[in-house]
Amino acid sequence: MLENLFKQHEVPLWGKLCATVLTYLSPDAADNVNQSLATELKDMERMELIGQMMVKGNIPCLTCGVGDECEMSGLRKRYGPDARSSDYPYTRVEDQKEVWGEAMRIGRLIGERLRSTNRG
Repeated sequence: MLENLFKQHEVPLWGKLCATVLTYLSPDAADNVNQSLATELKDMERMELIGQMMVKGNIPCLTCGVGDECEMSGLRKRYGPDARSSDYPYTRVEDQKEVWGEAMRIGRLIGERLRSTNRG
C-alpha cells in the first residue's frame, strides 16, 4: 500500500523528512512492521527517517460496549473464549512516558532541521 500511496505524488519524496507512528498489540509483529516501514521509507523512497514511535494500543472491543457479547470480538480471539473486557486494563498513550519522550525528540529534530534549512 505504501508504494501505491507514494507513487501517486507528483512531487518526489526523496530527501524529505519523515517519522512513523505505529500502534500495536503484539510487540514482535510491530517490530517487523516498523522495520519494513523503515526499509520502504529510507531505501525505496529515499526519505530521511528521523524516528519511529511505537505506541502500545488496545483492542477496540475494550471500549465499544459490545465486546463481551460480540460474535466477532477480538477480545475472545486474543485472550480466549471466556475473556471479559473488564479483565483487561485500558492502555493510555498518556501513561507511556517513553512514547512522549520519543515524540518530543522527533519533534525537536524536525524543528531544528526545518529551521536550519529555512535559514539557507
